[in-house]
Amino acid sequence: MVFKAYFMPLGLSLALAISGCTQSTQSPSSSAYSPSTQQKIGDPPSHDHCSILETPGTSTQKLTTALMRLELDRQNTVTPAAHYYNLGCIYLARGDDDDAFKNFEAAYPSQLSNNDGQYRLGLIYWHRQNYNMAIAYITDAMRGDVTYAPMYDIRGLAYAKNDSIELAQADLAKAVEMEPANATFQADRCRILAKYGAMDEAMPFCDRAIALAPQNSYALATRGYVHLLAGQLEPSIADYTAALQADDLNFQAFYGRGVAYARQGKNDFAAADLAKARLLPGPKIDAFMAEDKVVPPDGM
Repeated sequence: MVFKAYFMPLGLSLALAISGCTQSTQSPSSSAYSPSTQQKIGDPPSHDHCSILETPGTSTQKLTTALMRLELDRQNTVTPAAHYYNLGCIYLARGDDDDAFKNFEAAYPSQLSNNDGQYRLGLIYWHRQNYNMAIAYITDAMRGDVTYAPMYDIRGLAYAKNDSIELAQADLAKAVEMEPANATFQADRCRILAKYGAMDEAMPFCDRAIALAPQNSYALATRGYVHLLAGQLEPSIADYTAALQADDLNFQAFYGRGVAYARQGKNDFAAADLAKARLLPGPKIDAFMAEDKVVPPDGM
């Protein structure tokens, strides 16, 4: 499957401006992976681990396993550029920005010379919460390949973060239309509809996501989020708890449940959950959740 590029754009040069990181002027080893400019999105090089960034709330255990597997890959068949690129993605998912971008510098520009590369960089920017750049790179990738559904899903979420509601809904609806059996796409559609007040329209998408994947922690947490926005605190807590039973390192579930407990006046439970959420690897959680209207009381 080609790299789910929640990453890169608009005929920009391949110089990286992520977190102030600049690209090395030296090319990678001549043996580095250099994909064809005709490579389709979703058809990545073998042993591609960067799709881990597409999974919300990826747990530390999964990241550690990915690092171990990547080391085995390095010892066997993965070329230098692919190895550095994959390693950078895993460090990024862990929140180790410095190590991530050192590896991205070593991999460029050979991994980003095609549509797939544009999408990959878009995914990086999405993960870094730079939504304008994510939209730009993914849009650029779409100029060469419009058949990869995750592009629409990620760009739709980025549009939603920028409050471009109509564009967000169009992209998310397109992703669901292209892959109706994808539980994550169903949950994302549910989440954004709810964020903008369409609760009744949202819930069937959440229910469908959970029917497709009953143990999907993200889908369960998303339905918990919808209940939370609707003021339905007990159902919200129940869904968040089920999400944590499926993945006990889901930072969105801890955070959302903490806010629900706070609204019930259960401040000790709330403080414990919020503290756990803030310790887990992932984005800057308070700002990330505030963008989706999930805010704890002052002082928590």
